[in-house]
Amino acid sequence: MAETIITAPIATAMLSTLSSNPRAYAQARLPLRESPSPNSDPDMQKLAKLLDAIASFLPTKPKAGLVYAMTLRISATSSHITIAGNNADHFKADAEGRHPEATINTIWSKMRSICTSEGDERKHRIEDLLIFLFKTHMDKMRARYQKGDEICRIFFNVLDTSNAWNNLPEGTIKLLENAQKIYSASTKFFALSDDVETYMAAFHQSLIRSQREYTSKKDDLTLAHSAMYEKLAEEQFDATMGAVGSTSNEQRRRPRERFSLDRYMGKLVSPAVHALSLLSVAGGSLFRRVQHLPLFVTVIHPARSSSFKIPFPDQATIRSFLEDAYGDEDVSEEIDVRTLVIDERLLAIGPELTGHKQLNGPHCECFLINHHHTLQDVPYPYIGVSKLSCLQCGLYIEAYQAYVKQQTSSLPLFRTRGCRADVIPYLLPSASTAMDTFIEEHIISAVKQVVGVILRSDAAEKRAHWRKQSQSTAASSDSEDSGEYHFEGIIRGKFPTLLHG
Repeated sequence: MAETIITAPIATAMLSTLSSNPRAYAQARLPLRESPSPNSDPDMQKLAKLLDAIASFLPTKPKAGLVYAMTLRISATSSHITIAGNNADHFKADAEGRHPEATINTIWSKMRSICTSEGDERKHRIEDLLIFLFKTHMDKMRARYQKGDEICRIFFNVLDTSNAWNNLPEGTIKLLENAQKIYSASTKFFALSDDVETYMAAFHQSLIRSQREYTSKKDDLTLAHSAMYEKLAEEQFDATMGAVGSTSNEQRRRPRERFSLDRYMGKLVSPAVHALSLLSVAGGSLFRRVQHLPLFVTVIHPARSSSFKIPFPDQATIRSFLEDAYGDEDVSEEIDVRTLVIDERLLAIGPELTGHKQLNGPHCECFLINHHHTLQDVPYPYIGVSKLSCLQCGLYIEAYQAYVKQQTSSLPLFRTRGCRADVIPYLLPSASTAMDTFIEEHIISAVKQVVGVILRSDAAEKRAHWRKQSQSTAASSDSEDSGEYHFEGIIRGKFPTLLHG
């Protein structure tokens, strides 16, 4: 039987069992976010926003995991959109008979009608596009709103009744006021039971006005949320009503500390911002130059790979990978902290890394890049995505850019609007032996950096804990035993197999 080696999906799967902490990726300097170059052509920036906007409005269902990626090529005779999904089932018509190709053609057609109309007719065409977009997206919009409704309602209730936030900087208070406007507009809109079409244009305008003033800064939001959470944590909330200051004996709960106000606001305004991008492109000179060209939509189906399984390497191979990731850091402690940390991690992740692991096939961004590379096709070098890419996709795109730069190929340096910290292992697409090897090695090397940060962070925490316990022991006992000996005894008693020799 051939020895199982560490491949990119296996390395990513190991990382997914270790941590999903974005700080580890930041310390390893991985590309968590990526945005268009500020020096790029304004028309090109509009095309990037156009692709992201169309992708975001493609048919989906809450929690269904439908993700789309798309590219655009404009020639003298036609416009051509190529679209891929994470699964071939994405392109089946939904309950209302919609499917991605039809949605793209409808959006393009309505943008064309805006481009060629004026006056009251143009205003009517704009409202028509907004109604189509919001109705198409209504289920997803409502699900996003409901996800943070309760905690946001409690948050702003305390904001209105407490003096705790008055000491915040003026800019932060202004930020919170605009966030409250976004939340209030969403609450009113989703409370409507009928005739929502009448209010869609007004809802869009309300969100855009508030969003323009909502220029968030992480430090401001962290400060604001910390102050609010301290106040919230002092109160007791009824489990069903979320009432502040309840004194009944019913089940209590405190607000989720990890709730991100900034992320929630971004989710609420996202449809309006994407819709504004479409309206901006439809009214611009770029679309005016190409609106008369016929649009062709090509769907490329990924392999049906939901049942692919790969074997994981044995414990010795995994240990070797972890040791290599940790590096040769000098340790002054009597105990080999490096070995201890790796052994503990192996004990924790071992059960999840045995036998065979089921993985899905290539994600749509990578599948789309692979498609264009194989055909030597050259679209605009931007991939519009319906949601931010996962970490492995971000590393794949980064590796592909590096590969193309060292080649004489005229293929574009594809990029997307960014990747998040989600660690999702999947099988990579295959294009050519040289490129596959290059990308594989790049992803493994990057994942190894993150794993190294995690392991060394474990070691630093352990050393700090030991020093603290050692000082405490020395202060409370006249024993001549060292702190190191004391903790070695504890570790041997708790984890007898971890220390060797």
